[in-house]
Amino acid sequence: MLLTDSRNNDHLVCWIAIALLVISFTLGDAAIIAACASLITIGQLVACAVLFALVSSGLLFTVWQMRRW
Repeated sequence: MLLTDSRNNDHLVCWIAIALLVISFTLGDAAIIAACASLITIGQLVACAVLFALVSSGLLFTVWQMRRW
């Protein structure tokens, strides 16, 4: 099966990690601009950062578990 091939899963983990890294830099830049413009509060900024970290770690954990099959 295509998803259980170890090489394909390694590439999938790398692509997801790269995509999450780019997204985190982009969201971080947008968050700094929004905080400086007083569009969001620091509490909202922290809540969004925690949510992004939890979703990202869940996604990486899921792909890592797929890799073990």
